[in-house]
Amino acid sequence: MLENRNVNDEERIVQLEKELEETIMLGEESDRKFEEVSCSLTGRSHVRCALMRCAGNNTRSAFTGAACV
Repeated sequence: MLENRNVNDEERIVQLEKELEETIMLGEESDRKFEEVSCSLTGRSHVRCALMRCAGNNTRSAFTGAACV
């Protein structure tokens, strides 16, 4: 009975990890789109916005391991 529960728990953990990855990707995509719209509405240059995005990514990288792209 405990083995069955362990297998179920492991399957649930794998599923939750996949959902977390998808959620993180969706959040990052939303952030990117927000930054693009914000830059276009404020009239900032694309270079400046790219630098700001890079700085934001570097801040998040401490938590996610992401690099500036």
